[in-house]
Amino acid sequence: VGGASAGAHLATLATLAQAERAPGRAAAALLLEYPTMHRTQRVDPQLADAVAALPEARRFRADRIAEMYSFYLGNGLTDGGALVVGELPADRLALLPPTIIVNADADELRASGEEFADQLRAAGVPVTERIETGTVHGYLNRPDESASAREQSAATMAHFVSELRRTLSL
Repeated sequence: VGGASAGAHLATLATLAQAERAPGRAAAALLLEYPTMHRTQRVDPQLADAVAALPEARRFRADRIAEMYSFYLGNGLTDGGALVVGELPADRLALLPPTIIVNADADELRASGEEFADQLRAAGVPVTERIETGTVHGYLNRPDESASAREQSAATMAHFVSELRRTLSL
């Protein structure tokens, strides 16, 4: 199962729900591309420097992330309502399958992807993660922007395929 950005969050929730409801039919692996998994991101000064020159439309500042989760959760549903994956306890995260994460290089959401990888490892879930150098959030949506964009997209897809083969021993 896989997803990108907010879709990575939803894919993770769906994978977790399947693992809880029908463990014998659980997903074999989880692929996450520049995921957002936390309402509040950890502060990373190096990452802040890397994204400082990006146009506002490509930024994910704390207020934008908070607004996004507010839309997702609805007014007043901060506890007990819709789930935020990065806020789940380790015993629930432990139900997830081996996970492959690719983060964009200059992307504030990279902090969330890296933190989630750490959370999964702490829960005992096998994780591989990679930063696709020279990329910004959403780069897989724009492979025709340039030769470099095509190369970066192809490298990400090749990474997912090789890691899936390794993870599933194909």
